Amino acid sequence: MQPPWVNADIGSVGVAGSADETSGIFTIDGAGADIGGTVDGFHYVYQSLSGDGEIIANVASLTGGGSFPLAGLMIRESLADDSIHVSTLVRGNRIRLYERTSTGGNTTILNGYSQGAPEWLRIVRTGNSFDLYHSNDGTNWLLMQTRTVTMGTNVFIGMA
Repeated sequence: MQPPWVNADIGSVGVAGSADETSGIFTIDGAGADIGGTVDGFHYVYQSLSGDGEIIANVASLTGGGSFPLAGLMIRESLADDSIHVSTLVRGNRIRLYERTSTGGNTTILNGYSQGAPEWLRIVRTGNSFDLYHSNDGTNWLLMQTRTVTMGTNVFIGMA
């Protein structure tokens, strides 16, 4: 992968993850307990973001992962396993919205949308406001929810 992208395991994963990027297409292999509860265990492909920004990705396919494989987008305040975060993840045949609003707090899983992979996802950050979108074609976006989560100016934005 080329900078500014970095990849790393977050939390306890059991088996080390990896990521590869060719012509803008990422293949991410990861393990871990889950994203949820009070700590996360997953593989993250990310870069730093200062201030406002957005990330868009097409979750083209999803394989493995036991009963509930998941993949999608995440903005985290830190790389600690108990970090505040906002995420939109494809899990099975649904898009789920995740948020942890305090360091070490419980993760809340919110209703999303009945759609599995392939699906386009997008998160737009404006201050502490996070707009979570999905799209069938990467052009026409449907806002699923807007969440307000207090994070520092400098965060990590990427694919989980």
